Amino acid sequence: MTLRSRAARRRLLGCLALAAALVACPRAPAVRADEHVEVTVGVLNDAPPYSYQASDGGWQGLAVELWNMVADDLHLDSTFVGMTRAEMIDAVASGRARFGIGALAITADRLERIGFSIPFDDTGVAIVVPYVPRSTWDVVRDALLSATFLKLSLRLLALLVLVGTIFWIAERNRNPDFGDKRIQGCGTRV
Repeated sequence: MTLRSRAARRRLLGCLALAAALVACPRAPAVRADEHVEVTVGVLNDAPPYSYQASDGGWQGLAVELWNMVADDLHLDSTFVGMTRAEMIDAVASGRARFGIGALAITADRLERIGFSIPFDDTGVAIVVPYVPRSTWDVVRDALLSATFLKLSLRLLALLVLVGTIFWIAERNRNPDFGDKRIQGCGTRV
């Protein structure tokens, strides 16, 4: 057997192992709760085209439509309450409204009392949320201990063990570092 054919066989074996590992790691299905949570949403009553009250009493506008998509995705039942800018900031800061929507500029004074989402328009319009101070450690801890990160880490470890095992099986008889015993060198495969 030539050196070139051995190398080609090893590459083919490695590609097959990688393909098998990727097929063996299915995606987790999206979990959707059947329970809906009722939330009060402050709506700016003087901010067309972002939010305005139609002649039938219902709320319309770009911010309202965006909020309805977000609320549907998060399983939130929204009760809209029309407010001025000052009333909405006070309501969100005090907890009388869980969220606030409409054309509201992000300012330093407002950031001291409430939090904002990323602006969804070039004008700086955002969804208002209560301000919750978090340390850097809290953010890092939550990210590292999240179920998604842990599942991804376990899948990566399983993939590494699988590929290492395949290469160990292929090399154990030819590599002098693995020794004469079958199990010797098993730890180096990972």
